[in-house]
Amino acid sequence: VWLAGGLLAGEERRRTLTLLLAAPMPRSRLLLAQYAALWLAMAVLGAWLAGVLLLANPSLSLGLAPGFVLRAVGLNTLLALVWGSAAFLCGALTGRPNLSRWVGAGAFAFFYLLHRLSPAQGPLAFFSWLSPFHYTQTSLPGAGWVLAGLSGLCLAAAWVGFNRRDLEL
Repeated sequence: VWLAGGLLAGEERRRTLTLLLAAPMPRSRLLLAQYAALWLAMAVLGAWLAGVLLLANPSLSLGLAPGFVLRAVGLNTLLALVWGSAAFLCGALTGRPNLSRWVGAGAFAFFYLLHRLSPAQGPLAFFSWLSPFHYTQTSLPGAGWVLAGLSGLCLAAAWVGFNRRDLEL
């Protein structure tokens, strides 16, 4: 969330966005390059975590199947990308890095509480399905697609908002 909140908004706050946009490059290309940096950071962290867990699994006698570890790490990496995408969206819409970081962290806290406080069964169980945390359960088919779709929606909204917004250069 910290990294994502400062990608576009941090460039605008530091007044370095002017230099980036001085080149004959559309705003959308800059937005996609910044989002690709976020995606790459998440992928590297996820790969590192998966490697550590796979190497530690036999020595610590955890007894986790390698497929389970890879799926769990992949889903949690996508979940981190969802919160990063939310902060990235807020940064693209407002140009304020601190606000976008707080929005990303606040969304994380809100949806975590929604997921944890929603009952597993009963008339209020559908609230659990509204939280992205629900989709990190490895038994849900298509959970990764839901998380990737949420990240894609944030990117699409950031694309539209950043291209239509007046920048503070």
